[in-house]
Amino acid sequence: MASRQQRLAVWTSRALVKRGLQTLVCCMLAFGSMHVASAQPAYPDKPVRVIVAFAAGGVADVAGRLVSQKLSERLGQNFVVENHGGAGGVLGAKLVSSAPADGYTVLVTTSAVVISAISSDNSVDPSRQLSPVAMIASTPDAFAVHDSVKANSLMGYVRGQKGGHFTYATAGAGTLEHLTSEYVFKSEKGLSPSHVPFRGGTPALNALLGQQVDMVVAAMPAPLALVRPGGLKILAVASHKRVPAAPDIPTLAEQGFKDVESLAWIGMFAPTGTPAAVAKALNTAVNDALNTPDVKNRFTALGFSVQAAQQAEFSEYVDAELKRWSGIVKTIGFSLN
Repeated sequence: MASRQQRLAVWTSRALVKRGLQTLVCCMLAFGSMHVASAQPAYPDKPVRVIVAFAAGGVADVAGRLVSQKLSERLGQNFVVENHGGAGGVLGAKLVSSAPADGYTVLVTTSAVVISAISSDNSVDPSRQLSPVAMIASTPDAFAVHDSVKANSLMGYVRGQKGGHFTYATAGAGTLEHLTSEYVFKSEKGLSPSHVPFRGGTPALNALLGQQVDMVVAAMPAPLALVRPGGLKILAVASHKRVPAAPDIPTLAEQGFKDVESLAWIGMFAPTGTPAAVAKALNTAVNDALNTPDVKNRFTALGFSVQAAQQAEFSEYVDAELKRWSGIVKTIGFSLN
């Protein structure tokens, strides 16, 4: 019969072996976890689709391409711009809202995404069906006419039209420019404007250059680019202060509309459910790009104000815009349904 000391030695040996095996298993599991974590690719590891919700050449397109170029340089993958205009930006928003929430399909759109959410049942809610990622820039809306027009003020021009009849074009029904125009023109008695919606700002401006419409209401950069070489004249900007890039153009406030300010903002959105780390990476990269002197100068020259913001700040801003424009839509009785 084994002695007590022998039995104790055997038990101790077995316990040490068992503990050693447990330690080995834990190490293997830890190594496996480390291996899996290290195997996860950094974002982005393939090209990213940037869906611009309006036609090429418009304000969203200009901003989207400027930022996409910088994102490609900073993140080491191509950010490929695709224009999907139509329905005041709704078509592009729908495409992105139904895309995989992996950060490889993002949306660049304007404040039109807020307006359509308020005024149409067939739209995309930017705070529920999309995830606000980064604000890019803002610019006031401009009221432009053909440069053959002699009038130098907005009200002087529209009041001079026979019977108060005139046509005005925008980038689409339900856009910020459309609602701003309705709000301004409906506040003046005797006017009978007809809205002509297009699939983006560029087609609308081309129609004005061809004198197929009387006026275009568009975000400042696009018509401003056509004022300098000749072709268009801007009669008013929908802001409280004059635009540094065009200090000679009067504001709506100067022409009697002190309560009207219509800033077209441009922002980046991702599908709801996009990983927080991916959204943060995009937000950081966009803000870094916006803070570089060359990008700032480029935006300023075009008539934009750079609006770098944290993701939470942009999300709160979108919610506030939904509330503000909801009140305006009710005031003018507008609906896309």
